[in-house]
Amino acid sequence: MNIASQIKFWRIQRGLSKSKMARMLGDTTKGGVNRRSIASWESEAHRPSLPGLLKIADVLNVSLDELVGRAAPLSEREQLLINAAQAYLDGQPYARDNLEKTLEQLRKVRKDGE
Repeated sequence: MNIASQIKFWRIQRGLSKSKMARMLGDTTKGGVNRRSIASWESEAHRPSLPGLLKIADVLNVSLDELVGRAAPLSEREQLLINAAQAYLDGQPYARDNLEKTLEQLRKVRKDGE
Protein backbone atom coordinates (compact mmCIF):
# COMPACT_ATOMS: atom_id res chain seq x y z
CA MET A 1 0.00 0.00 0.00
CA ASN A 2 1.15 3.52 -0.68
CA ILE A 3 1.12 6.38 1.83
CA ALA A 4 -2.20 7.72 0.50
CA SER A 5 -4.04 4.45 1.01
CA GLN A 6 -2.36 3.90 4.39
CA ILE A 7 -3.52 7.28 5.69
CA LYS A 8 -7.07 6.53 4.54
CA PHE A 9 -6.97 2.97 5.93
CA TRP A 10 -5.80 4.05 9.39
CA ARG A 11 -8.13 7.06 9.49
CA ILE A 12 -11.11 4.80 8.77
CA GLN A 13 -9.82 2.15 11.22
CA ARG A 14 -9.82 4.79 13.92
CA GLY A 15 -13.33 5.92 13.01
CA LEU A 16 -12.25 9.44 12.11
CA SER A 17 -13.80 11.69 9.52
CA LYS A 18 -11.46 13.89 7.51
CA SER A 19 -12.77 16.91 9.43
CA LYS A 20 -12.20 15.33 12.83
CA MET A 21 -8.71 14.18 11.89
CA ALA A 22 -7.91 17.68 10.63
CA ARG A 23 -9.01 19.14 13.96
CA MET A 24 -6.82 16.63 15.79
CA LEU A 25 -3.85 17.63 13.62
CA GLY A 26 -4.18 21.26 14.67
CA ASP A 27 -5.56 24.66 13.93
CA THR A 28 -5.00 25.77 10.33
CA THR A 29 -4.06 29.26 11.53
CA LYS A 30 -1.12 27.72 13.39
CA GLY A 31 0.25 25.51 10.62
CA GLY A 32 -2.37 22.77 10.96
CA VAL A 33 -4.38 21.18 8.18
CA ASN A 34 -7.96 21.17 6.99
CA ARG A 35 -10.24 18.47 5.59
CA ARG A 36 -9.15 19.31 2.03
CA SER A 37 -5.50 18.64 2.95
CA ILE A 38 -6.38 15.15 4.12
CA ALA A 39 -8.45 14.54 0.98
CA SER A 40 -5.48 15.62 -1.16
CA TRP A 41 -3.16 13.21 0.70
CA GLU A 42 -5.62 10.34 0.30
CA SER A 43 -6.04 11.05 -3.42
CA GLU A 44 -2.26 11.31 -3.94
CA ALA A 45 -2.57 14.92 -5.16
CA HIS A 46 -0.12 15.93 -2.40
CA ARG A 47 2.05 14.23 0.19
CA PRO A 48 2.46 15.33 3.78
CA SER A 49 5.89 16.48 4.91
CA LEU A 50 8.00 14.26 7.19
CA PRO A 51 7.02 16.30 10.27
CA GLY A 52 3.44 16.03 9.03
CA LEU A 53 3.73 12.24 8.73
CA LEU A 54 5.03 12.04 12.30
CA LYS A 55 2.07 14.06 13.55
CA ILE A 56 -0.37 11.96 11.50
CA ALA A 57 1.14 8.76 12.96
CA ASP A 58 0.68 10.18 16.46
CA VAL A 59 -2.94 11.16 15.82
CA LEU A 60 -3.72 7.75 14.30
CA ASN A 61 -1.77 5.97 17.07
CA VAL A 62 0.39 3.96 14.67
CA SER A 63 4.11 3.79 14.13
CA LEU A 64 5.63 5.65 11.21
CA ASP A 65 6.52 2.25 9.71
CA GLU A 66 2.87 1.19 9.88
CA LEU A 67 1.74 4.50 8.40
CA VAL A 68 4.02 4.18 5.37
CA GLY A 69 3.25 0.48 4.94
CA ARG A 70 6.56 -0.96 6.15
CA ALA A 71 5.16 -2.97 9.07
CA ALA A 72 3.78 -6.44 8.62
CA PRO A 73 -0.01 -6.41 8.30
CA LEU A 74 -2.04 -7.54 11.28
CA SER A 75 -3.42 -11.04 11.26
CA GLU A 76 -7.18 -11.39 11.53
CA ARG A 77 -6.74 -12.58 15.13
CA GLU A 78 -4.57 -9.57 16.02
CA GLN A 79 -7.10 -7.19 14.51
CA LEU A 80 -9.96 -8.85 16.42
CA LEU A 81 -8.03 -8.49 19.68
CA ILE A 82 -7.25 -4.86 18.98
CA ASN A 83 -10.89 -4.17 18.11
CA ALA A 84 -11.97 -5.84 21.37
CA ALA A 85 -9.44 -3.80 23.34
CA GLN A 86 -10.62 -0.58 21.68
CA ALA A 87 -14.23 -1.41 22.51
CA TYR A 88 -13.23 -2.18 26.10
CA LEU A 89 -11.35 1.12 26.31
CA ASP A 90 -14.45 3.04 25.19
CA GLY A 91 -13.30 3.30 21.60
CA GLN A 92 -9.89 4.80 22.33
CA PRO A 93 -7.22 3.77 19.80
CA TYR A 94 -5.17 0.78 20.90
CA ALA A 95 -1.47 0.79 20.07
CA ARG A 96 -0.16 -2.30 18.34
CA ASP A 97 2.82 -2.23 20.71
CA ASN A 98 0.45 -3.23 23.50
CA LEU A 99 -0.77 -6.32 21.66
CA GLU A 100 1.78 -8.71 23.20
CA LYS A 101 0.94 -7.48 26.72
CA THR A 102 -2.74 -8.02 25.99
CA LEU A 103 -2.09 -11.54 24.68
CA GLU A 104 -0.06 -12.38 27.80
CA GLN A 105 -2.86 -11.11 30.03
CA LEU A 106 -5.47 -13.09 28.10
CA ARG A 107 -3.36 -16.26 28.39
CA LYS A 108 -3.01 -15.70 32.14
CA VAL A 109 -6.75 -15.15 32.56
CA ARG A 110 -7.47 -18.32 30.58
CA LYS A 111 -4.89 -20.32 32.59
CA ASP A 112 -6.20 -19.01 35.93
CA GLY A 113 -9.73 -19.97 34.91
CA GLU A 114 -8.85 -23.57 34.13
